[in-house]
Amino acid sequence: MADLLKKEMSSRKKDAVSKALATTIASGDLLPAEPATELIRLRLLRVDLRKGFILDGYPATAGQAKALDAMLRDQQLPKAVVVVLDAPDDVIRKRMIARGRADDKPEIIARRIQEFRDEASLLADWAGQTRVVRVNSNTTITQVSTQIVTGLEDAWSKQTSEQ
Repeated sequence: MADLLKKEMSSRKKDAVSKALATTIASGDLLPAEPATELIRLRLLRVDLRKGFILDGYPATAGQAKALDAMLRDQQLPKAVVVVLDAPDDVIRKRMIARGRADDKPEIIARRIQEFRDEASLLADWAGQTRVVRVNSNTTITQVSTQIVTGLEDAWSKQTSEQ
């Protein structure tokens, strides 16, 4: 989602929409549902997604999850599989501070961690048991990657057997 937002902002003239997007990003707030869904809808229409894709930061609400279901159905794409990267709050906090973004202030970090916890719970409920991959992300990059690949392969095989 962040990459789509950056592209959207750089492709626009300094109009009211790009200023609103910049304000949202600077505040650390979630993008409102309609603009977020429209950005994803436009991206899903591109043909380069037929082999698969990863959405990071979308859906973040129940309304966005419903919109995504409809978009996937309309494009005749399979249901989404959700990957939840689990780590203790103190590890997440340290990682966010280490990346050095200007909006990574303590109060924003605390809010983002809570939003992440809420979003992960919402997405797990939305996806259902067979389409959620939980990963211990408090390990090495190689171990995280292996957990993701193994979990996705397992979820895809369950999806194929359900059809």
